[in-house]
Amino acid sequence: KLQFLYFIEFITMKMLAMLCLVGAASALVPATLIEWQGCPDCTKYGDGLVTEGLNKKLGPLMNLTVLYIDGHHPGVKADPMFSPFAACAQYVRATDVNYKWYAVLACANPGKTIEECEISTGFNPTQSAMIKQCTSNTTLSSKLVSQMHTKASSMANDFPWAIVAGKTMPEPDTHNDNIKPFIDAVCENAPKSAAAATPACH
Repeated sequence: KLQFLYFIEFITMKMLAMLCLVGAASALVPATLIEWQGCPDCTKYGDGLVTEGLNKKLGPLMNLTVLYIDGHHPGVKADPMFSPFAACAQYVRATDVNYKWYAVLACANPGKTIEECEISTGFNPTQSAMIKQCTSNTTLSSKLVSQMHTKASSMANDFPWAIVAGKTMPEPDTHNDNIKPFIDAVCENAPKSAAAATPACH
């Protein structure tokens, strides 16, 4: 009987922990960014997100999804590992609340390699190893890349394209690729106490 009570207590604690995780996830602001590898506007917008947003602790406020369409901008060197890295990084990103993988992609977008950008951005070796485990599994990574490309092309035909909390942001390439509306929308839709403690929101 005592063992049964311990079992019930264990299950109850597990359920409470799961509910806490669900509650925390639901408080995150959904944000989607759709890009085209090598696109100059994407580079400017992405650099803005990194410097003015992610480097100022915006990441923990949002649930960010970044999608890339198939192909790359003409005249820009394209690392073939770019899309596999993007898809796999999001597949294994559970512990990366600051979206350091996106800083690597933003760095690589104007024609650099993923490898050199992992070095220049100081990307976490453990996260890098997790992503490489995914990209080296060609069956899995090819499936993830295909899904990403398909979803991206179904959502936008102009790049970059951004949606925060269900609202489409001002078209970046006609607004000087200004990242401020994106950051403001995340801050406005986040819990007030969390936004107040986030440097990007001030």
